[in-house]
Amino acid sequence: MWERRPSNLKLDFFCTEQAIATVSESTIGRVVSDLKKRGTIPRYRSLSYNAKQDSFKERRITKRKKLRRGSYKPEKPGDILQLDSITLFSAGIKRYIITAVDLKSKFGLAYCYGSLTSKNAADFMDKLRIVCPFEIKHIQTDNGGEFAKHFTSHLDKHSITHFHNYPKRPQMNAHVERFNRTVKEQYVR
Repeated sequence: MWERRPSNLKLDFFCTEQAIATVSESTIGRVVSDLKKRGTIPRYRSLSYNAKQDSFKERRITKRKKLRRGSYKPEKPGDILQLDSITLFSAGIKRYIITAVDLKSKFGLAYCYGSLTSKNAADFMDKLRIVCPFEIKHIQTDNGGEFAKHFTSHLDKHSITHFHNYPKRPQMNAHVERFNRTVKEQYVR
């Protein structure tokens, strides 16, 4: 037999106290989501406290809609290049390798950096554009922080479309993941 949860009992008690008909939790959820869609429920602000200045500051998080590749298929070299990064420890030193592979021609490039930043990723794109024997039109990356800020502005400056993978889906970047494995196994010791 179906039992009422404690939260349902509280809701039933409140409704009988107020002399109104009992409603289910799912009904309340639907009403709240409908009110959010209409914009009648105010959005809560996220505040951070600065102890040195003894003040609160509103944090503004701007979320940008990420473009997905979908069913787009490359037709010629340069249509889509997949980018990724590798983190390696060697002799107590941490190194980062940014890699790129073209899906049509299988052209690949790997370059090592001392830190994994968006400036270094933008620098890698400059090197890739110089070395590439074709024009780059689209880039596909995971959602790593190295592929944000300076990297994104660099792509915008050169009119290169940036596709993002869905989170925790490395199989969407299969070509560059395989290239990373080859780089690790054969060239990096």
